[in-house]
Amino acid sequence: MRKHWILIGVMALAALLAIGGVACEDDDDSDGGATATQSSGETPGDGATPTEAAAGGDAVEVTMNENEGSGVTGSATLTPAEEGVSVEVVIDQGLAAGVHASHIHTGTCAAQGPIETPLTDITADDSGAGSATTLEESVTTELAVLQDGNHFIAVYDRTVGAIVSCGDIPEA
Repeated sequence: MRKHWILIGVMALAALLAIGGVACEDDDDSDGGATATQSSGETPGDGATPTEAAAGGDAVEVTMNENEGSGVTGSATLTPAEEGVSVEVVIDQGLAAGVHASHIHTGTCAAQGPIETPLTDITADDSGAGSATTLEESVTTELAVLQDGNHFIAVYDRTVGAIVSCGDIPEA
């Protein structure tokens, strides 16, 4: 009986390794290993941002709503890029001055799950506004996966660690 369980465990491990190997392969050999870089802000002639043009996709807008009466609102923009997704979070009002954490979580604002990807901390000024951009190398989950109806962006209060602004990433 014990040999049976060991055999099942070995087979499961082999299957996971095989799946991981396929998922990690670079199936686009045409880029020669190049990565997207932050640009000077110039846009291509078609009006797309440089990362949109490089990745060939459209940006996704997320409305950041106040959580539990915090008054913290804003927006987030997820832009597909060659190496992942670039995420810009902009808070318009309501944050205490200082540095605040933000993350992509699984779940929704109504049914919150664990942190999936830490984002760049947001630094708020005295007016309660702030922003931060996380470059695509840090957000390696594909945009289509983030748009599965089971991901959201959260911004935290720096003093108590509670979520003060939340936005569900819309389904594709």
